[in-house]
Amino acid sequence: MTLLWILRIALYLQLVLGAWGFSGRFTGSYPPKMIWDWHILLAVVIVVLALVALRPLTKVPNSGARVAARFMPLLPFVFGLGFLFGVIGGTPLVVVHIALALITIGLVEAAAGQQRRALAAP
Repeated sequence: MTLLWILRIALYLQLVLGAWGFSGRFTGSYPPKMIWDWHILLAVVIVVLALVALRPLTKVPNSGARVAARFMPLLPFVFGLGFLFGVIGGTPLVVVHIALALITIGLVEAAAGQQRRALAAP
């Protein structure tokens, strides 16, 4: 359960770092490069944590939402790698990246709730 908490905190921290960077596109006050470095590093940590923390457990039903929450962080990660290496770009794809990230947060929260309820059941 501790890994799941760390994953959830990392997702929200990632959201804050990404929002700070994205807001700079419109305000002209771009964040320091270090913020993007942390955003990228945290993305790698999130992908690994999701794969480990949401692995199948004996007492927790392996529902479709749980499986989706386990692998969904890979989608925004792939988009982010595309931005990093200059393969893709543009505001519309950044918006897709953000939407995928928000869906990821929702799925992980749903999986965390499901796991908490399953482990609390007698």
